[in-house]
Amino acid sequence: MPSRETSPLQDATEELLALVLPVVLERMRNASRRLQECSERLMRDPERITRGGRSFAELEEVQEESERLGWVMGVLASAAGDDLLLARRETYGLALIVDLVGEVLAHGGRALEPLATELPDVAPHLDDGWRLPWGVGVLFRRAACSLPDSAPLRWRLERRDEMLAVLFPGADPDGLAPLLADLEALLPGTEALVEEGGFGMAFPDNWFAVPAGGGAS
Repeated sequence: MPSRETSPLQDATEELLALVLPVVLERMRNASRRLQECSERLMRDPERITRGGRSFAELEEVQEESERLGWVMGVLASAAGDDLLLARRETYGLALIVDLVGEVLAHGGRALEPLATELPDVAPHLDDGWRLPWGVGVLFRRAACSLPDSAPLRWRLERRDEMLAVLFPGADPDGLAPLLADLEALLPGTEALVEEGGFGMAFPDNWFAVPAGGGAS
């Protein structure tokens, strides 16, 4: 039987899925455990709600976390070929996906600098719910793979005319041209950037809300 031919983006997607799925499943287990604990406390003492007890506030937190995890699972399924999100979007989508990459790095003793929370929010008008967050997640993972094992993954935002660039100083672009071309095809309107001392990708500025943390220069 002939071997299956894959594109660089398919290979990168399969690798990232394999890495982040265990992280997502563990977070889902933790959310289920917290939900069970909150439910048991409220069943033992229903008046906690009227007294403004911590259990009810935690229950709301767990619900929000579960909704975000459901969106993340939809992104993973869509990246694998099953579009479960349809038009559903998540304002914090970039941070949620890149945070998974950061946790994978942390398991290997490496840092993501700055944290994923510094990424901008996604603009509400985008037509697709998963391509942008997933494409950015793949970009972060590939940048990490281009660095020495002990090196932190450093990134920054930079405004360029009507584009917002995500740049990875010190990351080696050697051999990444096919993947970057695939990402440009996945996200029409983007532009791969290969520059002295690193690489990155520029995205239309109107794809984003105001960058969180004011990280763009």
